Amino acid sequence: MSDVATHSTVHLTEAQLGDLADGTLAGAERDEAERHVAACAECRQALAESRALLVTARRARGGVPGGAPPELWPLVAASTVHAARLRRRTLRSMRGVLALAAAALVLGTMAATAVVMARLRPASAPAADVMQPAREAERNARRAAEQKEAALREAQREAQRAAEREAGNAAGSAPRPPEPPRPPEP
Repeated sequence: MSDVATHSTVHLTEAQLGDLADGTLAGAERDEAERHVAACAECRQALAESRALLVTARRARGGVPGGAPPELWPLVAASTVHAARLRRRTLRSMRGVLALAAAALVLGTMAATAVVMARLRPASAPAADVMQPAREAERNARRAAEQKEAALREAQREAQRAAEREAGNAAGSAPRPPEPPRPPEP
């Protein structure tokens, strides 16, 4: 594949535009560049500007044999508006890459910090038991549930005793003395 950019990806470079303008681009590369210029208004405009600058430079030189000196073309290319537009567009297109590079830098810094911190921690220092608070909360919840169940059983027994006393009073028998309270179950 040639170095000439296609319209769907990138514009022609300044060097390609310069070679096309002064006729030094040859072969398949020239054909591809001409196809791109035919399809791309920006590159067509930049090529027209470059050719106009070359004509002006040749006229100003007064038709000196050998054409424009080789040092002139970089000066002409640097002064075109097209180059500035391409630079701005290139920087805009690189935003994603720059953001990705910044994220990679942050992640790398975090990894390096973790390694350094792991090496600085004394070997005798025990690692924190992260499950300890959860185990303690589970034990407390279990104790509270057991206490509620014991209180419920005691309330049921008391209700049953009261119902038996009522039944005994209604039948005309002598009331039984109340039983002493039982100690709660563990």
